[in-house]
Amino acid sequence: MRDTVLWEVSQADQGGLPAILDRLSCALRGAPPGHVAPVATCAGIVSWLTGDGARAHIAIDRALHDDGQYSLALLLAASLGAGLPPGAWRESMAGLSRDQCRYGADAPGAARS
Repeated sequence: MRDTVLWEVSQADQGGLPAILDRLSCALRGAPPGHVAPVATCAGIVSWLTGDGARAHIAIDRALHDDGQYSLALLLAASLGAGLPPGAWRESMAGLSRDQCRYGADAPGAARS
C-alpha cells in the first residue's frame, strides 16, 4: 500500500500536497508501534516535496525510531543528507506505472529479464 500511496503522491500537483500531508499526519498520530515507519516515511517524502526539510527530517527520525532498518527511511535520509532536490524523487517515479509501484516485478506488463 505504501508504494501505491507514493505513486499517487508523485502524480499530485504541488497545491495538493499540503492536504495529503495533513492526512498522513493524522494517520501517523494513530499508527500503532511497529506500523509507524511506512506512514512516517511517506510523510517525510511529502514534506520534502513541499520544501519542508525540517519536517522531513522529523518524520525520518520517527520512522527510524519505529524501525531502525526501514530501508525507504534510510534512503530518504541519505537523499536529504546528499542535498538531492525533491525533483529527483519525482523523476525516479515518472517512468513507473501505478501497477509497477504496487506489484513490482509481478506487475502486469512489467519487463522481465
